[in-house]
Amino acid sequence: MEHITCKKCGSANYVKNGIVRNKQRYRCKDCKCNFTQGDNRGKISVQAKALAVLLYGSAKASYGMIARIFNVSRPTVLYWIKSIGAKLPEPNIDNCQVSPGC
Repeated sequence: MEHITCKKCGSANYVKNGIVRNKQRYRCKDCKCNFTQGDNRGKISVQAKALAVLLYGSAKASYGMIARIFNVSRPTVLYWIKSIGAKLPEPNIDNCQVSPGC
């Protein structure tokens, strides 16, 4: 038999709580969290998200194209770009001289 623990708190104190998408759902008695065992959704790596931001930033790829490449939805790509972009520093243009290379 499979050892089942809560995904949130790690407790083994749970009860059955219905079926969702043909999988048994459980409810933790300690933290009241609902969870299913064996969540098989894929996780996208940080490197793949960075690649998506680079593709978008190079002005060569749209949200739709990136979504098709990584097999995710367009709003997910938008979330990646916004969250990673918020962590980047503001560009410094004060030191820029008036020249063709600037």
